[in-house]
Amino acid sequence: MSFSEPLNLKLSRVDVEDGDGRSVVTGPTLGVEGDPRAMRRKLALLEPGQYVVRWRTLSTVDGHALRGSYTFGVGIASSANETIENNPTSSEGWLGLLGRFFALVGLTMWVGSAALGGVAQRAGLEEQWLGRIASWAPLLVAIGTSLSVASLTIRSTGTLAEIGGLLFSGTSGPLRAGLIGVSVLASFAASRFRKLALLLLGTALVLEVASGHAASSATPLLTILLFGVHLVAAGVWVFSIAGSLLSSINLRIALAAFSPFAIGAAWAVALTGVATAALELRDPRDLVSTGYGKVVLGKAFALAAMAAFGLIHHYRRKSDRFDILRLRSPLRLEAIAAATAIALATLLVGFPDPPREAESAEPLGNIDPILTSLGRRDALSVADASGPFVVGLTLLPPRPGKVEVRVQVLGAQPGDGLRDAKIEGTSDAGRRFDAKLQRCRSRAVGCFAAETLLPSAATWNIELSITSNRGMVSAQYALPLPAPNGSSEFEKALKAMETLTSMRIQERLRASVAQDPLISEYVFRAPDRFRFSLGGSERVVVGTLTFTRDNPSDRWKVEDSPSLAFRWPRGWFTSFWSAGSAAVRILGTDQVEGADCRVVAFVRPQLPAWFEICIGEDDGLVRRMMMRAEGHLMEQDLSGFDDPVDINPPTELGRTVTRNVRQKQGATVVP
Repeated sequence: MSFSEPLNLKLSRVDVEDGDGRSVVTGPTLGVEGDPRAMRRKLALLEPGQYVVRWRTLSTVDGHALRGSYTFGVGIASSANETIENNPTSSEGWLGLLGRFFALVGLTMWVGSAALGGVAQRAGLEEQWLGRIASWAPLLVAIGTSLSVASLTIRSTGTLAEIGGLLFSGTSGPLRAGLIGVSVLASFAASRFRKLALLLLGTALVLEVASGHAASSATPLLTILLFGVHLVAAGVWVFSIAGSLLSSINLRIALAAFSPFAIGAAWAVALTGVATAALELRDPRDLVSTGYGKVVLGKAFALAAMAAFGLIHHYRRKSDRFDILRLRSPLRLEAIAAATAIALATLLVGFPDPPREAESAEPLGNIDPILTSLGRRDALSVADASGPFVVGLTLLPPRPGKVEVRVQVLGAQPGDGLRDAKIEGTSDAGRRFDAKLQRCRSRAVGCFAAETLLPSAATWNIELSITSNRGMVSAQYALPLPAPNGSSEFEKALKAMETLTSMRIQERLRASVAQDPLISEYVFRAPDRFRFSLGGSERVVVGTLTFTRDNPSDRWKVEDSPSLAFRWPRGWFTSFWSAGSAAVRILGTDQVEGADCRVVAFVRPQLPAWFEICIGEDDGLVRRMMMRAEGHLMEQDLSGFDDPVDINPPTELGRTVTRNVRQKQGATVVP
């Protein structure tokens, strides 16, 4: 099973059960060499029936947990019945959410007390209270983080025994372990070593924001910075509210001392909140269509309520009419709104952000999505076979200069662990280039990409290598760059082929490079006949009639299919080669049976399959065709153009076959 982020294998697991709930796996859940995002587990011998797969994962990037299930059938039909639990309670558990809430409250108060300690003293907050907050807030962070880690471990494994596997593996776990340690140390150092306490606070902030959603965003450094500023500003704002409520002097004086900082912090919270939402959401519609977006919207309303209540007591404080109840009431409501905002921020921890939520709901793709857009792109796309794989190479654009390289390995599975992909190119003039390829941003299996610089126009010999768990994948390509557009030659060839009255094809077909080819013969005659032979088997098609036998000694079988009448050559070559074709380019020249021809390459992305055809320069007819698709390596030699050919029903039985078919209008065995 392959996922979108690296897995903590100690706390990730896959189970498979039969219809009675019995386990049908053997051995433990294991990783996949070369692919940190995948896990595997061996199955026992499965009898016909329906089975359910249950899985749970923990990301090493942000510590986010997911669980889900789906069903499959052996020998019987089965709907997928896929479920994915990615809400806060299924991810963190109620104990974990409570711990996260404690940690956020502690961190905001810790930040606020450090930033506004002097202001708090002027506002009348007793030094005893300041000391308690400075010591208790970091301890609350440590306790809350410990609770969330414990809850996550129990939900993942059913026991606390594997807590070390969470804290000391991946990226998020060690960061959270560091946060616990730093917070405990700060709770003891706060009252004695102010500079050390400030350093520990800064470290705790970095550890907190780097262990969560920000680390898995598309721009982690920017998002971590924005999250950090957002958290600091929230701490100043929340502490200003708490400090005013705890003040021992006139509330009006306390508010006057805190208000300038609270107002500035409120603006910072709003601006950084909008900026982080823009990075975390795909578009504004996510605010109402995703769980994460709805909680973000709720948090925004809570912050707006805080600002509204703050404005109320701000204007009441400045009025001539002073009443402490008229000030304390909106201040308390502002504190309640702040607690609500922190609670909603806690829920955000348990939701995947919308891009990852959408990604988890999409099926794992097998094809580079760039291939589907090649019809609108300036591109060259060719393929080579390597062992059980077909390796497609696409260059955008196909000329010297800055080039985007795309590689698609067909036949690759998550368990193949494709890695260490690189290309090297050598020109006929001796110039060189090389590039390391990275996994595509899409979820396509076997997809790699890179940008490189092709130094000059030349014929380039390009070698590609990829390491896999099934051995080295290697491919070679000889490409003229720039590669001329071959659309005109291609269209002329299609028109020339559709004027034929007869043709022969010898075909060699293999499933992989190491397999011996199956050699077959085709003979076509316009407008509706062909004969096919492979070993001892034969097939003759005449219009709607199909005659078949597996061996020369067998009796002929005939079937009449009026809805599937055969036609050739009109539309036949277009449907085989042209439908959906893209990136039509001329690769060079060749000779086939003494005839000079031009080699034209193109790809049909919807299959996907890559083609190279040799088009005769004198008559525009295709002499040779090579096709590369998954499990389908095919080469054809085309000849016998317009030769006299007779293709008829089996001559010794023709009348009997025709009479029986007309009577029964179905499959008939000729005696």
